[in-house]
Amino acid sequence: MWNKLERRLTALLLFFIVVLVFVAAVMRTFGYPVIWSVDFAQLLFAWLAVLGANQALKQGTHAKLDVLINKLNFANKLKLTLVLNLGCIISLLVSVVYGIELVGLNPKRTLGSTDLSYAWVTSALPVGAGLMALTLGIQCRDLLLCLQSPADYFSRPELPEHIKHLALESRYLTEEGSA
Repeated sequence: MWNKLERRLTALLLFFIVVLVFVAAVMRTFGYPVIWSVDFAQLLFAWLAVLGANQALKQGTHAKLDVLINKLNFANKLKLTLVLNLGCIISLLVSVVYGIELVGLNPKRTLGSTDLSYAWVTSALPVGAGLMALTLGIQCRDLLLCLQSPADYFSRPELPEHIKHLALESRYLTEEGSA
């Protein structure tokens, strides 16, 4: 349920950014600039970026260097992915800590020409990093379960997207879903 809500929120943010920038451009053409539009679009974009990054992590479609990982068999891919995910979790937790500190640094700073607190922009960092750390934690659990018993894991009716993506890459799983 949360995944669908997050996906819809991400799409809605993108829609609002496009509409806002389009309306601002049209209004500027007619001599009525919407002064706050750029500031508000930047706020929405900060949140779109972190929610979109979390969606990419959930689906296993984030950018990655796969030169080394493509040479590994499926079990070793799972192990390497687990180690890399744990390293990313540590990095993301550091981002949460410093992101919270950043939110509190300028409590009176406003967002450009608006009266909105700039904390709405900077809070995207700790919230997004926290969501991504949670996503990677869930993926680490899935990776451990898959490593313990791949046959049992692949007999599940629904596979997580990140596992399905790794399995398809290593030809452990076919497009039809059979292992």
